[in-house]
Amino acid sequence: MTMQQDIRGLEVTTASATAVSHLDNAVADYLDYGQNASSEVKAALEADPDCALAQCYRGYLLMMLENRAVFPKIQQALDNLANIPDGLNRREKLHAEALQAWVKGDLMNACLSWEAILNEWPRDVMALKLHHTMAFYTGRSHVLRSVVAGVLGEWDADMPGYSNVQGMYAYALEECGEYAEAERWGREASARNPGDLWAIHSVAHVLEMQGRYAEGSKWLDYPAEHWAKKNFFKAHVWWHNALFSLAQEDFGKALNIFDSELSSVNSDKYVDVSNQAALLKRLEIAGVDVGERWDALAAHSETRIHDHILPFRDA
Repeated sequence: MTMQQDIRGLEVTTASATAVSHLDNAVADYLDYGQNASSEVKAALEADPDCALAQCYRGYLLMMLENRAVFPKIQQALDNLANIPDGLNRREKLHAEALQAWVKGDLMNACLSWEAILNEWPRDVMALKLHHTMAFYTGRSHVLRSVVAGVLGEWDADMPGYSNVQGMYAYALEECGEYAEAERWGREASARNPGDLWAIHSVAHVLEMQGRYAEGSKWLDYPAEHWAKKNFFKAHVWWHNALFSLAQEDFGKALNIFDSELSSVNSDKYVDVSNQAALLKRLEIAGVDVGERWDALAAHSETRIHDHILPFRDA
């Protein structure tokens, strides 16, 4: 098998340095919640259709849509993996196993595969981010923290993605109630990389949990165009901004955020639906008349009502 090395020194089974470069770009974009990860993976597959890691990444990004309509494309990626002539190295096999488990709805075994990767390759930041997301979705806060803590010693500040690892650690600490340390790590991560929405989001969680609502509003007081190139996750950060406004009984601002940053995306993505439903319900509990805002949301929700892919969202 011909190997190339990625930007963090990890081996990738491919003869194409171009494919690896596109995968590096895809990971960087995914970590920073950009809009180009899928196109970078597509470019990697154009450079080498038999690049196993690119096939795994394609499957991962499609799974993140949490939409059964794309499952045939995910199955095609799995079929392509099974037919790669030169085989897969051990890390790639574990990624393929994680994808297979995820498609089956077996998040625990998917996480175990990512943990196995991180035990041997602690700089595999894609495995780390995916594990981080699914450990959170399955409510395992202490696993969330221990896995990130376990790889930190293998990272340093000069490595690409280090600030993203800091942001993940901040969120894990916050979920475990270690608010002071979480805030410290999150602020350092966002200072190192001001575009890291996860680090920004992690600090927002701390401020919300501690009832520091005015500080939270100030922390998230960005001009809308600042996040123009970010993907759908930016709306969730705006949702937190609306919660800070709601807590301070600034209902007008909360409704303005709903109209300008949440409902304006006109999307049936699971994150967008849950952001809007969660804010509207809170506003109604507070006695705010939300008008006909539920109607458009109901229309979007109806198209996805039978997906049932992610228990966290179903709940």
